[in-house]
Amino acid sequence: MAVEYLNEGATSFAAANWATVAGVAGSGVVDGAELVCPTGGASVTAGLTYATASIAYLKLAERFSGNIGTAATPLTLDADATDTEWSSSAATSSRIEHYGPGTLYITAGAGNTKVSNLFQFGVGRTVMINGIFANVQVKNGTLQVEEAATLTKADLFGGSATIVKKSTASTTINVHGGNHTLQRPCTTVNVYGGTLTINAFYAQAASSINIYGGTVNLIGHGSTAITAVTQYGGFLDLTSLRVDTTITTLTRYANARISAKPMGASITVTNDIRKDPTIQAYS
Repeated sequence: MAVEYLNEGATSFAAANWATVAGVAGSGVVDGAELVCPTGGASVTAGLTYATASIAYLKLAERFSGNIGTAATPLTLDADATDTEWSSSAATSSRIEHYGPGTLYITAGAGNTKVSNLFQFGVGRTVMINGIFANVQVKNGTLQVEEAATLTKADLFGGSATIVKKSTASTTINVHGGNHTLQRPCTTVNVYGGTLTINAFYAQAASSINIYGGTVNLIGHGSTAITAVTQYGGFLDLTSLRVDTTITTLTRYANARISAKPMGASITVTNDIRKDPTIQAYS
């Protein structure tokens, strides 16, 4: 399909407000649509629910400063017409890209209730209200993942992300930079840089945490033990721990740094494996 552009000043995503670059009337939010919000500051508050549409592409450009939807009435659609993880070799994978300074409220709520790829790249904010978000990247701005939203995989390169409490676990979160808060369990957490605060008081599933660099602040992990923490480097800060926590297997390499004992709650390490004999046992 031809790329369609939202008319500047439009406050609705209705079909009448979209056109191609040649000025041909568009179809708007339909299956396979490729849509761009190019410029303007008007917020879109109408024409936001599409119970059957699975688009290919939606881009909020850097010069588009309006908000899309609200917390009570988010944009509701699927973006999984090509349901694969985006890469340079899979450049047509369905996706939503947010480069602007406004706020996007989004629910994956049609068909498979899934957004295959979502990129928060601008200085604005994306709020995931409900549905499944498979491959998420954050490089700038703010990401908020609400309780009803399921986050499968995220790569956090910068900015700030808050992933609020949920009893079911995310699959993979990779932290490369920025400052982020995780309030739900995750099957695998990889921290390469930046700061990740784990405050999962309601955890109902165990997590495995691999620390290569950066800082992990562990505040709580509910009543469920952390399956494994493998620390190749970086800093594991336990001084703010608020809930008694068990790490089943703690593996530390020579460059790993860990804080002193928590000042409040206790930490229990069942298996303390030290890959360098000069590392003091954590007991």
